[in-house]
Amino acid sequence: MPASKQSEALTKFQEMMQNAGYSPDEAFEQSTKLNEKFSRIILDAALKSTQVAADWSEETIQQLGDLNRAKADPAQMSKDMSDYAKVQAETTMEKMAVFAELAQSVQSETVSLFTEAGREMFEAAMNVQSTDKTAGKKKK
Repeated sequence: MPASKQSEALTKFQEMMQNAGYSPDEAFEQSTKLNEKFSRIILDAALKSTQVAADWSEETIQQLGDLNRAKADPAQMSKDMSDYAKVQAETTMEKMAVFAELAQSVQSETVSLFTEAGREMFEAAMNVQSTDKTAGKKKK
C-alpha cells in the first residue's frame, strides 16, 4: 500500500475512533491494559509448562540413574528396562494430561478476556450512542 493511502487510512481510522467517542490516548490505554492481561496469561502458562517440563526431566534422569546401576543378572537388567519403559509410558501420559489441562486453562482465560473486552467495547459504544441521542434531543 502506498504511503499516501496508508496515511489516508490512518486518518480515517482516527476519525472513526473519535466519532465513536474514543480518543487516541484512551485507545492506547485500553490496548495496553488488554495486552497486560493477555501477557499475564501467557507468562503464567509459560512458567507452569516450564515447571512441568523441568520436573519431568528430573524424574527421567533419576530413573535413568537407577536403570544404569550395574547388574549381575541379565534377567534383572531386562526386567529393569521393562519397568523403566512402563514408568516412562505412564509418566508421559500424566505429563501430557497436565500440559493439556494447562492449554485448556489458557484457552478458557483467553476467551474470557476477549469476551470481557468485547463487552466493555459494546457498553462504551452504547454509552456514546445514548449520549449522542440525548445531545440530539436537547438540540431540538
